[in-house]
Amino acid sequence: MRWGIGATGLAALVAITFLILRPGPVTDSTEYTTVRGAPAVGLYVKRGTRVMLWDGQRPVAAGDRLRLKVVAEGFTHVSVLTEGDAGDYSILYEASVEPSGENVLPPAWEVDDAPGDESLTVILSRTPLASDSIGAIIRGGAPGDDVWVRRLSIPKVEESLP
Repeated sequence: MRWGIGATGLAALVAITFLILRPGPVTDSTEYTTVRGAPAVGLYVKRGTRVMLWDGQRPVAAGDRLRLKVVAEGFTHVSVLTEGDAGDYSILYEASVEPSGENVLPPAWEVDDAPGDESLTVILSRTPLASDSIGAIIRGGAPGDDVWVRRLSIPKVEESLP
């Protein structure tokens, strides 16, 4: 019986991953590119003993643990930032990543009980970024093909969720 539940869960994860990572439409572009697909970010939410792939809408609550998965698609470095109350950013994590395949980032962050939504910004780049360039990227967007940025605005509720 436990095998059936595990197989069903695995099948659901594969289906969700396919939906998130499916390739875009084929175009008649004559440009040459070394990247086969688009980068992607997945957010896992651990609530108690249950782990869920965040659907982009479901709120988190204090005590939930958040963990990121990135598909770098040619990029080799990741930076994860959070936005403070004053609009400033703090670097939570920086590291090299494998340019192909999935990279589950080792740290998990616990959601605090402070009011307001959670904000995570994931930056993929081809080289490590200097602190001043990270600020410029966040304020002005990604400069060209060397950087990819994804902002996650994660709603948070103040009461505990089941």
